[in-house]
Amino acid sequence: MILDKKTKKRILAAFEKNTEYELLIRASRAQLEAKGLEVTYEFKSKNNPRSIVILKTMDDLKKIEDPLNKEVVPQVPEKQYRALSTFNIGKVAKVRFSNFNEFSQNVITLQQSIINIKADRAHELGLKGEDVRVAVVDTGVDHNHQLLEHRIINERSFVEFETPYDENGHGTWCASAVLAVAPEAKIVNAKGLDWVGDGEPLQLMKALDWAVTDESTNCQIISCSWGDGDPFEELHQRIIELENTYGCKFIFAAGNRGPQGGTMSYPGAYPEITSVGASAVINPKKDSIASFSSRGPGPNHVIEPDICAPGGSEFEGILGAWPGDVFKAKKGTSMATPQVAGAIALLMGVERAPQQVIDLLYRTARNPNNNEKDNDYGHGIIDIEAAIRHLNGK
Repeated sequence: MILDKKTKKRILAAFEKNTEYELLIRASRAQLEAKGLEVTYEFKSKNNPRSIVILKTMDDLKKIEDPLNKEVVPQVPEKQYRALSTFNIGKVAKVRFSNFNEFSQNVITLQQSIINIKADRAHELGLKGEDVRVAVVDTGVDHNHQLLEHRIINERSFVEFETPYDENGHGTWCASAVLAVAPEAKIVNAKGLDWVGDGEPLQLMKALDWAVTDESTNCQIISCSWGDGDPFEELHQRIIELENTYGCKFIFAAGNRGPQGGTMSYPGAYPEITSVGASAVINPKKDSIASFSSRGPGPNHVIEPDICAPGGSEFEGILGAWPGDVFKAKKGTSMATPQVAGAIALLMGVERAPQQVIDLLYRTARNPNNNEKDNDYGHGIIDIEAAIRHLNGK
């Protein structure tokens, strides 16, 4: 809870002229629309419905505020704070705030991000990644987070002396991004990075193996938002072996060492492995390549990365789940990677093999440079609606 330094009162939200805020509300679309509020998305759940609502004025805020809760007093603070909070209708539940001053221009919600890649159009058609298993090999996951509870079907830590719980935040963010794109996918938490985000090749290989080969996991898609500037040849060969044997697909981050060429991270830099660069949603302009996104070429002058998805930019961060039932804005190819993993899960409802889906995403990606493939965007930014149209022959 953030306090206004002047008044010492708790701040619920600050509104500026011509500014709108998106908040996550613990209520159904019907409940909120009955109060005259604009709802942009609903996370459907029998026991725990949640919706994203747009608040434009303090009057909108009062429609969901508990007037008997004396601790929550709307104030306009000296600094502007944008809030992504959780409420109950008629009663304030958990309230969380984030200061987004780290990003000088914009904070983007995952809902805005999935609209950019047209995942919302797939949801309208009933494609939601139902029962597709996606492993997040990362720093662990906070399975108690409101966006992730009951969504983690298995978890295990391969980091010595650490539980599967995420004490870093990176893995929790990535898991929420997968589910934003494919809300009915099943998440497997394979912890291979420690609390500071470091991982030994051996423990990472064990995590990848378990996610794919164990009878309790059998993941078809493995999201890996990590890499290194030096080659991992043993890891490279094991990934190829697993893909060929089990028909799964590993998705790796390109890295954040751009804008210079030849800055791809391994194992994503290997030509056989799918690598993901980062593009902006809004700022500095829609679909612009993030300056930090690593560029190709890769080894032997192969064009890299393979594809892009929203990962923010130097001017914007994307808001995702963070341990402790809060939310945090982040930027990087790490943020783009799980959205591609989610897109594959989504499209497996119409094209079952992961490799066929990624090939489809390559063919239908939009490349702002108007190239078939280049060392900035790869094939381009994923476009799920275009992929579906291609399958339908339109």
